[in-house]
Amino acid sequence: MMKMLLHACAVALACLASAAPVAAQCEVLHDTGCPGALAPSCHGSPRIGTHLGVSCPPCEHNNVSLILFGACAHPIPLDPRLTCVAHCTLVVDPLAILIFHGTELTVPIPNEPALVGLAVCTQCVCASSTHLCLTLSMGLRVTITH
Repeated sequence: MMKMLLHACAVALACLASAAPVAAQCEVLHDTGCPGALAPSCHGSPRIGTHLGVSCPPCEHNNVSLILFGACAHPIPLDPRLTCVAHCTLVVDPLAILIFHGTELTVPIPNEPALVGLAVCTQCVCASSTHLCLTLSMGLRVTITH
C-alpha cells in the first residue's frame, strides 16, 4: 500500500508544472496555513533521480497526520467550520493526499530532466478526531533541480 502511495507521489511530481520561477529549492510560504502554524521542511536537495524528504510539524495526540502534494495555488481561505481555528488558508491544489505515521515522508523524484524547474507545493494537515476539525501548517514550495 505504501509503495503505491509513494508511486502516486512520484506521478504527482511528474504531472505538475509551474510557470513562475522560484530561486529557492525549498521555500516556506509565510502567512499561510492556520494562525501560528509551523512550516514543514525539506530534507536533502530536491533533485531529479533522488528522494525528497518532507518533515511536518507534529500533530497533537490522537490526531491523524495528512500531507498534501499538488500545484501551488493562491491562498484559499477555508470555512472556519472545517478548521480548529479561524483564518486558515490552503495553498495546495491537491493531486495527492497521503495519510502517514510519524512526522517525515520521503518520496522519489524520477530521473526525468523535464522535471527540472517544476514547482510543487506541499502542506501538512492535522485532522482532530476529538474536535472534528483541521489544522494546517504553512505551505512549502519545492522546486526540482538537476
